Amino acid sequence: MDCHREKINLSALIQGLIEDGECLAPNLQFEGKFPGDIFIKADRTLLQQCIQNLIGNAIKYNQPDGVVEVNLLGGENSIQLTISNTGPNISDADAERIFERFFRRQNSTEAVEGSGLGLSLAREIARAHGGEIELLKSDRLINRFRMILPAV
Repeated sequence: MDCHREKINLSALIQGLIEDGECLAPNLQFEGKFPGDIFIKADRTLLQQCIQNLIGNAIKYNQPDGVVEVNLLGGENSIQLTISNTGPNISDADAERIFERFFRRQNSTEAVEGSGLGLSLAREIARAHGGEIELLKSDRLINRFRMILPAV
């Protein structure tokens, strides 16, 4: 994946995507923590698609009147973006396969539209930027994904 990198205000980019999510899912509560402006050197279009996929999944696989939480933390060496949602837990069996292309959770394939490419594509975009996306352990109806990217 070829990336055209430029300096991006990641905080502003994410805030815009959260605002889009609020329009798409007015029944959900969106929460976020952004400690000031955090900049990154990245391909804006690809990174936006990556984060849009993560937020989109948090919306699609949420419970009615649920919560989408987006937290951004900048460090000296890395930037961490955590996106959480309330919803059915992801089983251990599904967690092992969730980043596979075309994989769809068995209990969700009929109720939720999609092709099963969003998380796979998001992970490849993160990796193209020297980062990674992982599913943190699901517990108590909270699913949490974390993306780690190198700092500027």
